[in-house]
Amino acid sequence: MTQKRYAKPLPPGSLGLPFVGETLHFLHSMKTNRPWEFFESRERKYGPVFKTHLFGSPTVVVNPPDGLKLIFTNHNKLVRGSWPSSIRKLVGERSLFFMEGDEAKRFRHILLAFLGPEALQRYVGRTHAMIQKHVEENWIAGGEIKAYQSVKEALFAVIYDLFLSLADEKEQQELLEPFRVVLHALIELPIDFPGTAFSKAMAGRREIMAKLDRMIEQRRLDLQSGKASAQQDLLSVLLVAKGEDGRGMTDEEIKQNIVMLVLGGHDTSSSSLAIAIKYIAENPSCYDELRKEHLEIAASKKAGEPLSIADVRRMKYTWRVVQEGMRFVPPTTGVIRRAIVDFEMDGYTVPQGWQLFGSMYQSNKKEKFFPEAESFKPDRFLGTGPVPYSYIPFGGGPRMCPGYELAKVQDCVFLHHIVTRFKWSLCDPDEIVQMAPLAAPLKGLPIKLTSNPI
Repeated sequence: MTQKRYAKPLPPGSLGLPFVGETLHFLHSMKTNRPWEFFESRERKYGPVFKTHLFGSPTVVVNPPDGLKLIFTNHNKLVRGSWPSSIRKLVGERSLFFMEGDEAKRFRHILLAFLGPEALQRYVGRTHAMIQKHVEENWIAGGEIKAYQSVKEALFAVIYDLFLSLADEKEQQELLEPFRVVLHALIELPIDFPGTAFSKAMAGRREIMAKLDRMIEQRRLDLQSGKASAQQDLLSVLLVAKGEDGRGMTDEEIKQNIVMLVLGGHDTSSSSLAIAIKYIAENPSCYDELRKEHLEIAASKKAGEPLSIADVRRMKYTWRVVQEGMRFVPPTTGVIRRAIVDFEMDGYTVPQGWQLFGSMYQSNKKEKFFPEAESFKPDRFLGTGPVPYSYIPFGGGPRMCPGYELAKVQDCVFLHHIVTRFKWSLCDPDEIVQMAPLAAPLKGLPIKLTSNPI
């Protein structure tokens, strides 16, 4: 491919080695816990828009906010979704991740029957009860706890109750391990050779799918006999709900979308919540403001009364804390799209078929978007908040993450239960947060708990 084909030149940069391009450099930056260096080093050399080669495809890294606005507002005009082949194989072609056009609209309509703001009102009480139980059993004043591991266990239990009505801890653990293996191979090179991380993940996927097959078969019988309800959980909704065209999902589509939502709904929430806990410990004034908000909410409740969706919507400062944590440490590295036509961007040609990568690291720590960028300031999200398209933890446009509201509920409810009971400090203030592939404290975020009840 040469620049002579185009009216405008290709962006500057390097496509790296044949086939692998610069993917190994990118993966190395993540595994050494410095993913921003991949982007910053190339931006210094080539400018804010540059070409590279990632996950088997030539790629243009776009500049925020204009480049991100372009790809979010021109879906199915200039670009469409694109994912590394490893994710495509592990999640499945029939998940919402990979659907476009009317088909994506139909599936999104079905998923929002469970994930929409109104539907979530039915699930806040269950989320409250499960997180309360986990905190009461595992968070002990005067002791230490690995907060990230605890958060993962609690949110996994919540997800499997809300998605599959799966309350048995042994069955949950049997699914937790194969999901962990799949998660850690999502952005590996898709080499299905015995012993590789990707090969182990494919085996884990087969195990997950077999378990889901049995669950679907049993749930269909329970729905027919009246033992289960159509609104019981995500599985029931997906078995019963229809798209705008009157069609439902096949069993394979149900399984793949459950895998997609578990990976998106559990692991990204675990990451964002753990990072919030870390920064709350480092910022005492943040803890004080957060506790004030939650004490007011607790005082408005009767003894034993669970939180409601109205209570979650009152947790405005809480959500700003989570947002600021995701600015400091994004749960994921960015968003990927693929050009469906040749088009011009910032004076360069983006060829049809090339990927476009929008990185969180090109805006989240920059002073021009976030003054005093190295200071933890949740109130920067007050009012209109950041410059549009400079902050994209949940994506944007028609492909915005459908699990946004569920993530907000999980994070806010968990913080309510711990901030009304404890203060905490970091056991290792220098603990590294690694991308594996989502942001995760390397040692599990051990914290020291001090009693601070209402």
